[in-house]
Amino acid sequence: MAVSGKTTTFASWNFRLNCYITKDIEMAKKTTVRLRNPFVYQGYVSPNYFCDRIVETEELIGNLQNGRNTVLISPRRIGKTGLPFRVLRQ
Repeated sequence: MAVSGKTTTFASWNFRLNCYITKDIEMAKKTTVRLRNPFVYQGYVSPNYFCDRIVETEELIGNLQNGRNTVLISPRRIGKTGLPFRVLRQ
């Protein structure tokens, strides 16, 4: 392969390419900013993040007052832990 009047081998061309890639990776590591996730995704945090469960809250309070056993079933990360904490705070 001829580059600017020089004959180079594939190995030397590959070495140069790897050097450029390595430099780019090192520069990316230095300039990368880690973004914080604005969503809470681990455990119960506080009642400030609890909203729009008025009907469910009233139903759970009624069940507790009448001595009924209650099971909360929903997909993960929906608020099963937050609902009883909300009821106990009221």
